[in-house]
Amino acid sequence: MLVQTINENRRTQFQPTIPYGNDALRSDLIRVREVWRQSRRRHHRFSVYEYLAAVFDLVMVWEKEHRAVDRAKRALRIMGLESGDKVEPFSAIIKCTSSRKKVDAKLRSKWVRALMFAAETKAPSEPLGHFIQRIGGINKCASDPSRLGPSQPPAR
Repeated sequence: MLVQTINENRRTQFQPTIPYGNDALRSDLIRVREVWRQSRRRHHRFSVYEYLAAVFDLVMVWEKEHRAVDRAKRALRIMGLESGDKVEPFSAIIKCTSSRKKVDAKLRSKWVRALMFAAETKAPSEPLGHFIQRIGGINKCASDPSRLGPSQPPAR
C-alpha cells in the first residue's frame, strides 16, 4: 500500500524540464546533417534510411517532451529559413539538415509522410529502416495507409 502511494506521487509530481538551448539544438542539427553527408557518400540504395532514422529519432525525442513544433520553429530560425504558421517537425529538420539541391519540396513531402506513418504505426523496438523495408519502401509508407494490403499490416 505504501509503495503504491509513493509511485502514484512520483507520477503526479512536477518534473522540471531540462533546458534545451540553442547550442544543444545546433549540436543536434549538426549531428543529423553529418548523418545526411555520410548517407550521401555511400552509394547504397538504402543509405537514406540512416538519415531518415536520425531525423525520426530527433523528432520523437522532441515529441516525447511535447516540444516538437516549438523546437522545429527554433531550428528553422537558427538556420535562417522561413517558417510559416504551421510547422511540421519532420519537414523542418529535413529542411535544416539536407541539401536543398538534392531534396526538393516533393521529395521532402514524401519523406515526411513516410516518417509520419512510421510515427503512428511503428513498434518502438523496430528500427526505422527495417520498418520501411517491411512495409514495402518509402513510397509505400508515404502512400495512403488505407491502401496497404492485408498482407502487410502496419506494426503496433
